[in-house]
Amino acid sequence: MANEQSGSEPTELERKIIEQMEYYFGDTNLRKDRFLKEQIAANDGWVDMDTMLKFRRLQQLSEDKEVICAAVRKSTNGLIDVSEGNDKVRRSSSKPVEEMTEDVKKDLNKRTGYAKGFLESTTLDEIKNCLSKAGFGSKAVKGITMRRFLDSRLFKGSIFIEFATVEDCERFGSLETPIRLSDDAEPLSCLTREAYYQKKSEERREQKLQAKAKLGIGAEGGDAKKEDEPFESGCVLRFVGCGEDTRRETLRELFGRFEDVAWVNFKMDDKEGEIRFASTGGAGRALDKVKEEGDGKVTINGVESTCSVLEGDDEKKYWDLAREEMAQVKARTRAARGGGRGRGRGGRGRGRGRGGFKRRGDWSSAPRAKRAKE
Repeated sequence: MANEQSGSEPTELERKIIEQMEYYFGDTNLRKDRFLKEQIAANDGWVDMDTMLKFRRLQQLSEDKEVICAAVRKSTNGLIDVSEGNDKVRRSSSKPVEEMTEDVKKDLNKRTGYAKGFLESTTLDEIKNCLSKAGFGSKAVKGITMRRFLDSRLFKGSIFIEFATVEDCERFGSLETPIRLSDDAEPLSCLTREAYYQKKSEERREQKLQAKAKLGIGAEGGDAKKEDEPFESGCVLRFVGCGEDTRRETLRELFGRFEDVAWVNFKMDDKEGEIRFASTGGAGRALDKVKEEGDGKVTINGVESTCSVLEGDDEKKYWDLAREEMAQVKARTRAARGGGRGRGRGGRGRGRGRGGFKRRGDWSSAPRAKRAKE
């Protein structure tokens, strides 16, 4: 294995190659890059350069293996080893991937920032240049995740940034001079991830309150919830912690193998949620099975999660909110159909006939009622 550093300073191209290669083999990427992890596991950590050149961003920098390997040897970080024949690379055995412990997860969360306000057409290089001009260059930024829509994969215009230190992240979240993509662009919204999640939580809470007020849910004379209404016990599992790109389908696949899942209360980019099972005690049984399979741990999309079955007041609060949301859906459906009475009531295709609303398992999965044709 030849990995001696060259005496000359890296050129601009070599610096970009080093940065890109060390991103691929860095902790941030290796925690979620399944393809690269499979390649590493297949050959004692070594990855063929032919395989590395399948990565588009590296390919755009250079398709010459000799150029890439020569650049990597100039790195002072010692993260990547290069083979004697310049045909393979691997992460140095002296620098193993950091284990994702609870302390590491907390530190990662504190080192992660959020920025919004980019154009749909903005590229990763433009984002890097923008951050660098604001004082957050490659030494301060360890990784950038461009957030995308699930269906189209188009860029949402917002990013998560993993900073090298908590101080860098806090500095980013309290900038006095706003960051702009260009001189005539609107300033970016820059927050720590903790502040972003808190803001989103408050916004969702306010939206629910406004929806309740509009529909009269819980107000005097409205559809007030019954304090003593019974509910299925032991059905709800709460989890905290999951990997990037976790979806409701991910959670259904993990827990649904052992118990039927009735509903998953979770949105993309959240790090916690609830899973409701179809039968009494289902949450505890499913949790035990998943832990048994994972040697006492629950891992969701590569990240260890803390799970608990809701009990007592927490369980009651969950069901109270669930019933309120079911009432909202019913109220919206009645409003869309004119209260379900009057014109169209006796028709086969509208009102309360065959074209009427049907509950499909869960309140949130119910389709919106279609407006009757004039």
